[in-house]
Amino acid sequence: MEAVAMDKLVEKGDLSPQVARAVAEALDITIKAANLATVPMLDARFAQQDARFAQQDAKMEARFSSIEKSIESTQLMAQIQAQSDARFAEEDLRTDRLFAAADVRTDRLFAKDDARTDRLFAEQQAQAKQAEARMDAKFDQLRALLISSRYR
Repeated sequence: MEAVAMDKLVEKGDLSPQVARAVAEALDITIKAANLATVPMLDARFAQQDARFAQQDAKMEARFSSIEKSIESTQLMAQIQAQSDARFAEEDLRTDRLFAAADVRTDRLFAKDDARTDRLFAEQQAQAKQAEARMDAKFDQLRALLISSRYR
């Protein structure tokens, strides 16, 4: 729970420190329960993909270098180069699709979490207003009782 968040709830939300703490804890629990794919997790996944691509590149480079030594025909070299370019283009497209899908999923998760956070905040705000109204009513009752006891 961030102290800055508590300060915002107390100062801007006009909440008591206890209510602000409860709201902040509820938000922490909600965020942890959402099990969001964080940027470090995505970075780790992309790093794994990069490592796999580097391994594949290394294997392909080793194969191509041994093939190039045995190939004398420039026409055959051109064919191999064209096939290689096509495979790399396919992998680029596949990678782009994977990144786009990850972006869509991440955006969806953030939108869902934003909606849930907004709903929880609204609920907490409504509960705080109800509690404030109850306290105001009790205060009015006590004031009336005090006033009536003075004039007896």
